[in-house]
Amino acid sequence: MKSGMEITALGNLVLVDTSVWIDYFRKKDPSLSQVDNLMEEGRIGTCRLVIAELLQGARGSKEIEIILDIPDTITILYLNILF
Repeated sequence: MKSGMEITALGNLVLVDTSVWIDYFRKKDPSLSQVDNLMEEGRIGTCRLVIAELLQGARGSKEIEIILDIPDTITILYLNILF
């Protein structure tokens, strides 16, 4: 896995960070095969913050549509952060 990619395991789920999603949507290896494998296994998850970051960088309505479909296809993890 190349430097700067963030994939964190949470039990059986894997939290996929923004940079990995960007590489995935741009069809860059190694993210493409790793994310596809995790999706096939039903082990992929992300959080609303990552979705918000992806929407912020979307390049048009087609990308926005794809991003907004993420919650329908993978597990959304809710982060409880106490400060």
